[in-house]
Amino acid sequence: MADQKHIDQSEFKFVQKDEKLFDTKFETKPIGYFKDAMIRFSKNRVNVVAAYILFTIILLAIFVPIVTTKNWERQQPEVAFLPARVPLLDRLGILDGQRKYTDQVSDGTEIDPETGLYLPNNFIPEYIDKGSLRNTISYGTLKDPNYVGGTNILQLEGNSTAIAIRSGDFVELEEGMYVVLDIEQLSALGGESISVSLRNADQVVYPLGDITTAGVHEFQITNAVPDGEYRILITLSSTALRTNVVLKSVTATSDLEAEEPEYYADGYLLSQYVIISGSGNYTRRDAMVIRVTFKYDIYSALLE
Repeated sequence: MADQKHIDQSEFKFVQKDEKLFDTKFETKPIGYFKDAMIRFSKNRVNVVAAYILFTIILLAIFVPIVTTKNWERQQPEVAFLPARVPLLDRLGILDGQRKYTDQVSDGTEIDPETGLYLPNNFIPEYIDKGSLRNTISYGTLKDPNYVGGTNILQLEGNSTAIAIRSGDFVELEEGMYVVLDIEQLSALGGESISVSLRNADQVVYPLGDITTAGVHEFQITNAVPDGEYRILITLSSTALRTNVVLKSVTATSDLEAEEPEYYADGYLLSQYVIISGSGNYTRRDAMVIRVTFKYDIYSALLE
């Protein structure tokens, strides 16, 4: 080890004593700091996505105020919480400001002529995207105004031999008018009958007649019944247990051929009749509810 500290000069020699050494050229072009930074930046996908989002926001901030037709000098609080809508992009279905509604109720009175589908209540049809329109129909027994149609069943329970219901509202009636009951079904167990009568605010009852079979039954009001407001009473009687009657509608009209009678109750309105005596139940059956899903141009609808 001691000999290695004192090496003789003769042990050294120049490898390239008579030659000049030059820097070796790169096989590729040299890059600067900025280009190197961009290469590293582009390899990171998170950076690229964030950059696209940032540039999009910047471009929108510049060009949207230029191309929009809206008035920027006053506030529009009615559109403050609406979905975003960007001019030009809305034509591509992107950021078009439409709002999707689901399970909106339809009463079945309005149908779109293009698709044949039901339209929702309380929406302006011309602003509904017809291509997004979808209907779902279900049936139930709820006494809910959203459920339409169906029938109502009045049934005896236990040992009861009679049960009576009345209309919720008073009906304006006068001599010569008709009270019409449409009965879909009446139990044929023996001894069953339906009595129809009128009762005024003083609790005075005026009988109109009895029914023993299903079908449409008309009762004309005579001069024995003073003109005025009455509730319609329907009483089911039977000697057989669990007798029932299926009611379709109750009408009060001065013209049996009239398309719009003075009073008409079916479905939900008929289900609002109230049990006033006897033991039994009054239930709804086969009521239909139509629910609609669609996209809506809420901007145009609000600013109409």
